[in-house]
Amino acid sequence: MKKFYRNIVVISFLLSHISTSLTAQWVQTKGPYGGNISCFVKTGSNLFIGARNNGAFLSTNNGDSWTPVHNGMSSADVSALAAIGTNIFAGTNEGIYKSTDNGGNWSKANSGFSGVDVTALAVIGTNVFANNSDNYGVYISTDNGGSWNLKSSDLALKGVGCIHVMGTNLFAATSSDGVFRSTDSSKTWTSCGLIDFKINNFASNGTNLYAATDSGVFRSINNGDSWSQINNGLSDLEVSSITVIGTYVFAGTWGSGVFVSTNNGGNWSAVNNGITDLRVNSLTVSGTRLFAGTFGQGAFYTDNNGTNWSGCGLSILNISSLASIGTNLFAVSYDEVSLSVNNGDSWTPASNGLPDYGLLSIAKSGSDLFAGTAKGVYRSSNNGNSWTVAGTGLPYSEVRAFAVAGSNIFAGTYGSGVYISTDNGANWNAINNGLPDNHIRTLAIIGTNVFLGVEAMGVYLSVNNGNNWTAVNNGLTNLKVECLAVSGNNLFAGTYDGGVYLSTNNGAGWTAVNNGLTNLNIRSLTTDGNKIFAGSYQDGVFLSLNNGGNWTKINQGFALNTAPACLLIANNYIFAGIDGNSVWRRSLADITTNIDYTNVLFSPSLLQNYPNPFNSSTTIKYYIPHQGSVKLEVYDKLGRVVETLIYEEQPAGTYEVNWSGRDNPSGVYFYKLSAEGFSETKRMILLR
Repeated sequence: MKKFYRNIVVISFLLSHISTSLTAQWVQTKGPYGGNISCFVKTGSNLFIGARNNGAFLSTNNGDSWTPVHNGMSSADVSALAAIGTNIFAGTNEGIYKSTDNGGNWSKANSGFSGVDVTALAVIGTNVFANNSDNYGVYISTDNGGSWNLKSSDLALKGVGCIHVMGTNLFAATSSDGVFRSTDSSKTWTSCGLIDFKINNFASNGTNLYAATDSGVFRSINNGDSWSQINNGLSDLEVSSITVIGTYVFAGTWGSGVFVSTNNGGNWSAVNNGITDLRVNSLTVSGTRLFAGTFGQGAFYTDNNGTNWSGCGLSILNISSLASIGTNLFAVSYDEVSLSVNNGDSWTPASNGLPDYGLLSIAKSGSDLFAGTAKGVYRSSNNGNSWTVAGTGLPYSEVRAFAVAGSNIFAGTYGSGVYISTDNGANWNAINNGLPDNHIRTLAIIGTNVFLGVEAMGVYLSVNNGNNWTAVNNGLTNLKVECLAVSGNNLFAGTYDGGVYLSTNNGAGWTAVNNGLTNLNIRSLTTDGNKIFAGSYQDGVFLSLNNGGNWTKINQGFALNTAPACLLIANNYIFAGIDGNSVWRRSLADITTNIDYTNVLFSPSLLQNYPNPFNSSTTIKYYIPHQGSVKLEVYDKLGRVVETLIYEEQPAGTYEVNWSGRDNPSGVYFYKLSAEGFSETKRMILLR
């Protein structure tokens, strides 16, 4: 164990800034709405959705409002949901999770389950069935997920993609061997045809069994013994999902929205009025309301069998970049740029002319906007109303970062290095001399000095507009630079698990400035005068008023594990683009007057371990403001103490402890700090 620095408290500074009013907080703007919705399940009055990369959400009012419910899920990629009474099951790329409190908390339920990638769940009575898309067949649990068994090897190595229950029959779709049927709860399986078709989903009504495939819709009226193709009027044959309401059959397609048939698939008609994303992943029914989950714009619902659709108001997009021109605010998600003219009170699409996906970054130069995409740079001269490809010379490469200095625009790509345009994006030239790698993470400018962060290789400086680059990493002990920001002549670098570094001499020397940071994975930085803001991975936003000398959390209003990917100062607000939560804002005036500095200097804090995950040893850091009894313990996922690392009297200061996890199996562990009536627990992963 090593004690490596101690805080000095400046009382006069503290007293001049403490305020008793702590009512200011972050609020979510009203959009941009959207998200990648993969699945639904209804149990009682509760409706759950699963989102790709964004976890699970609950609505108790049939989709009118939603609440995130994924506490305890280490994987946010939810592909399947099922329910037995109050037991909710989620299939993810880390296996199966179970909740017994309506999604309030989740725990893994993988005992006996081989493989990890679960994309389908189904229920017959008290039996739960789960696929394993890693080619291991269908598993059954008869004890609410307590244990799982592979009853039959008939489907081994066949890549089961979806499961459906029809009465007492269980149907499984394989990747290339067609449909299989089990009449004995998965003990044995019989082939039912549709070989060589990619089957995405099933639905049934009475004796009609429907299969949604990449070749349209098929119907069987004899439990899968034979099938008929029913595609008349179906202009898009890539059918991703299918469901039934009474005599209405609905098919969701991957590009043409939703189709309806009122004669068992004999004829189909498009019903998309109000749906703004025609890439439909999933369909479900709740009472008489039909829901459609889309690839990028969240969920939509209809109460009149598709005549009109309304958005569900889900703001669960991953926002990668923010920019502003005057009072116009722009937010970038993977497949859309959105515009707000009222500080986020409403948003409209601003993507005309942009690629359908692969949007990564945005910046302004004068009155023009530049969007970095997976297909190069696009420019808009009319506030995002339309976009065109920005000039020539830039390769077909991901553009992840911009920096602007006068008439010079710098574009950092992920794989092709740095490019410069001196004519407003009409022409681009590569400027990579001296760079050891072409994967650029971030850019910043101080006067005539241009700085960039190269992936895992630190910071590089050019004093001649990129003609030559030189490493400036003295004192930068963590080279995984994720973001750069400038305040006057001060340059700040946010790193992956190394916290924030400060240079006051154009990168000639760096100093770590992490006092008060409880998470050292810094993904975003921005400045406003003497205010420095740092966005951390799953620990919200921190503020420093003394160039990083001290940091305090300013997370009032945020949910736990908030992960800001980008920050922007505009119109007297700070805006945060949040992973899976779209755009949030907070008044700068409220932050300045209402911040509680006692959290920084007078409260113990526990930092995230590094590295994490780890396979040999990891370091745990913590801070205690006063001398006292300190206990640091490691627990397994069942709450049993694995090891007590510290249990002693310690003076005030910051400490680090190494834990090797020797003699412990791979898995999730928790470490808990207890000191001065304070306790905090964090999660870590041991990989052998």
